[in-house]
Amino acid sequence: MFAEFLKNHTFSEFDLTHRMFPDVTDREYWDAYHANSVIETAEKYLDYEWPPIKATMFMEFKKSGNRVCMEDVHFERRNALVALIMGELKENKGRFLPQIVDGLFSTCEESFWGLSAHWYKKIGNIPTPYEPYIDLYAAETAEHLVMASTLLRSSLLDFCPEILDRIDRELEIRIKEPYLSHKDFDWMAYEIVAANWNPWILSNILTVFLLSEKDTLRLDKALVKMFTEIQHYYDAIPADGGCNEGVHYWERAGASLFEFVYQIKLASGGALDLFVDQKLRNMGLYIKNAHISGARFIC
Repeated sequence: MFAEFLKNHTFSEFDLTHRMFPDVTDREYWDAYHANSVIETAEKYLDYEWPPIKATMFMEFKKSGNRVCMEDVHFERRNALVALIMGELKENKGRFLPQIVDGLFSTCEESFWGLSAHWYKKIGNIPTPYEPYIDLYAAETAEHLVMASTLLRSSLLDFCPEILDRIDRELEIRIKEPYLSHKDFDWMAYEIVAANWNPWILSNILTVFLLSEKDTLRLDKALVKMFTEIQHYYDAIPADGGCNEGVHYWERAGASLFEFVYQIKLASGGALDLFVDQKLRNMGLYIKNAHISGARFIC
C-alpha cells in the first residue's frame, strides 16, 4: 500500500500543513472537552518533585536483569508531564505551566529517553547523548514533547519561550537526525521481519516531523523513508488482517498503523487518505473478530 503510493505520487502533491490537533487557543474545543477529571489529575502534580533517573538504576538491568527500578521512575515522570499538559489545555489559567516547564526541561536533561532494557545491545553501562538510539519510549517521549510545544505554544511563548528552542534542539539531536541517518535499527526491518516496534515507533516519529519540520525537502525525505519502512510491517501482516502478536499488542501494532495513516490524513486535510485499503480495513476488524465477550478476547 505505502510502496504503491510512492510509485505513483510524491508528497509535494499534497499540502501537509493543515492543523492536526486543537491547541490551547481553541477554546471551543477545550472548554467543551468533557473530561474535567484531567484538571483534578493535574492538581496532584502541582508540588511534584521530578525524581532523577540515576545511573545505578539504569545499570541494574545489565547487572541483575531488573528493569523495573529504572522504568518506574521513567513512566512516573512521563505520566506526570502528560497529566499536567492535559490539565493546562483544559483549564487555560497558567496554573500548571511552571510544573510543565520543569517537566519539559527535566526531560530534555535526560541522557536517554528510552528504557534500560532496550539499551542492552549497546556498549557500556549507561547511555550517552552522543550515540542516539530510538527505542519505543524515546519515540513516545519525543511525541510528548512535540505535542506540548505545539498545543501549548502560545502559553509557553509567554511563560518560558526558551523551552521551545530547547525542545526543538533535543528533537533534532535525539530523533530527527538519527532517524534520517540510520537504517540499521532493527525495528526499521530492512533485514528482519517487522513487528510491533515498527508502527509503534514510526507513528510517533511521524508526529515529530509533521509538527516540527519546516524544511519541506527534508520532510519529504523523512516521509519517503517512513512509508518505505512501515510498508515492511504492512507486508508482514496476512491478508485477513490478523495480528500475529495477539490482541494484547494490537493497539501497539495495527492500531499504531491506523494512527500513522490518520495523521497523514489530518495533515493533508483529508486529501491523502489511505483508509480505503482492504487489508487495512481487515486489520481494524481483527480486534472485533477476536472479541468473545466483555473483556475476553481470543489470544
